[in-house]
Amino acid sequence: MNCLILVSHPSQISLTSKLVNSFTEGLLEANHNVNLFYTGGFDTPLLSLDVLRENVKQSDAIVFAFPWWWEMPPYPLVEIIQKVFVKDFAFVHDGNHKKQTLLNLKAKLLICAGQEKPTINLDNLNEAMAYCGLYVGSPSLVFTGCGPNLTEDQLESYHHTARQHGLSF
Repeated sequence: MNCLILVSHPSQISLTSKLVNSFTEGLLEANHNVNLFYTGGFDTPLLSLDVLRENVKQSDAIVFAFPWWWEMPPYPLVEIIQKVFVKDFAFVHDGNHKKQTLLNLKAKLLICAGQEKPTINLDNLNEAMAYCGLYVGSPSLVFTGCGPNLTEDQLESYHHTARQHGLSF
């Protein structure tokens, strides 16, 4: 399986990035191919839309990895969704009918949230992915309490969970 991972965090040494590394270890151990893109920080120019779209087309699965800030994903991820997963790429309209062009592309969310019990409503994001034909059947990975009070045991458990999800994805 070819898996595209979009990491939307301004730091490549963040907990989000480290959990992506554990998830990637599991994918590689399961003999999957991994293509990793860091969407950069807020001042980093967006990667070429053509390059991103070509990578999406060549993938069997896509993972969106991001922190949950201010009750939403970071802007670089939102920008990618709004500029890459668009009409005539992710879906087409033929009269009164919509045709999804990304059918059966598996999707997964890997989210780090600072709160212990965050209010995370993924309905809009899941609906947008499903509208394009992405298969959102696998459960999202939501890691909570990812703040300064995270214990070593919790951190080890989170890495183990991410790796196991990579193995079984």
